[in-house]
Amino acid sequence: MNKLSFNKLALEDQVKYFNTKLKSGKNISQICKSINISYSTIRDRFKRNNYVYSRIINQYENIDNIEAAGEAEGGQEADAHLWHCLGPLGGLYGGFEAG
Repeated sequence: MNKLSFNKLALEDQVKYFNTKLKSGKNISQICKSINISYSTIRDRFKRNNYVYSRIINQYENIDNIEAAGEAEGGQEADAHLWHCLGPLGGLYGGFEAG
């Protein structure tokens, strides 16, 4: 895929394209290089539309879906001592806190 055809895709399809490539073992830099688009363009475009990269699952996720899932579970994340937050560059981080 080239930059022109990638940019013609709907945003959700762009995210799906990246997630498919990430699942196949490529990293974000490799994907960007293969379509000749800068990482900052992807990061900013996805972030503007509430998509963030999760290092935990190696996928882009919609932050609205993550927050809604936490609310739907009735606070189970707090009970299990799980946490997640957005990093300064828009990445999603999370972990488990003992105790």
